[in-house]
Amino acid sequence: MKRLEWKPEYLLGNDVVDAQHRQIFEYYNSICGTEPHSIDRDHLLDEFVAFAVEHFAEEEGLMEHAHYQPALFAHHKASHERILQSLLGLRTKSVDEILEFFGDWLVDHMLIEDRRLEDWLGASNRS
Repeated sequence: MKRLEWKPEYLLGNDVVDAQHRQIFEYYNSICGTEPHSIDRDHLLDEFVAFAVEHFAEEEGLMEHAHYQPALFAHHKASHERILQSLLGLRTKSVDEILEFFGDWLVDHMLIEDRRLEDWLGASNRS
């Protein structure tokens, strides 16, 4: 799989969340740079599930603090729950399938769902 490059346009404007998003890229790229047979998949997934739980709690706290629109909050939170369930199901998948999941997460969630949050936070900060 191809390594992913972090770009400034991925920044959401919250230092903690932005650092966590960068860390997702680092996880992905560290897997890309490792021989598949040498990856301890269970350890990697345990570590990533713990990271995801922390990251999602951070985002959801930010949404609550900013009085994020209830329907969008519910949708975003449900997306987090689906991602966690998918992460738990990756134990039997190949390294390529794990990388595909990470790539989809980055595109579908971080660059779409989280961008909506950024727009809301920007509007909230201007009010």
